[in-house]
Amino acid sequence: MVHQDDLKKCDRCGSNLCYSPEPIQGKDLIRNYYCFGCGFNTNSICKVDSEFYNQQMTLLPDLYKDLAGEDGEGKVWLPAFVQSEKGMLYADGTNGDNWAYCAIKMIPTTEEDDELIRKEKYKPDNSSKRFFSEANFKDALFYLGMVEDEEYLTLVKSELGISL
Repeated sequence: MVHQDDLKKCDRCGSNLCYSPEPIQGKDLIRNYYCFGCGFNTNSICKVDSEFYNQQMTLLPDLYKDLAGEDGEGKVWLPAFVQSEKGMLYADGTNGDNWAYCAIKMIPTTEEDDELIRKEKYKPDNSSKRFFSEANFKDALFYLGMVEDEEYLTLVKSELGISL
């Protein structure tokens, strides 16, 4: 659960909805950043020409590469891809000037589904597909039920500077 104290100003969009959990221990200390304002994320090793960045650029779809952007500290931010039992949320479009977040709810698989699909517990419900602008990323999370009402209100209140 994300608490108001865990939120900071996003180095990409400037919202006060950037979540940065405790750094991950390893060869290097890695800090992740997830912005609930713009829906982009990064980490402390995702910098232009770093090994991590170069690996990502070989795997990502062209739209994500087009939307990648560097902040003032050199971190490269990319749109989120979120998938859970509740739904999928990802950037969809033709290029960096023509895109939106696509939110699709998940439903349980059934016996009538193809064998490959039945191996999974849930499948996308394409009839629930909705698009959200970058500015409405929070609404897409709410639509999919990925944040509870209380959490969502806390995030919005924090963004608006309303004390809790």
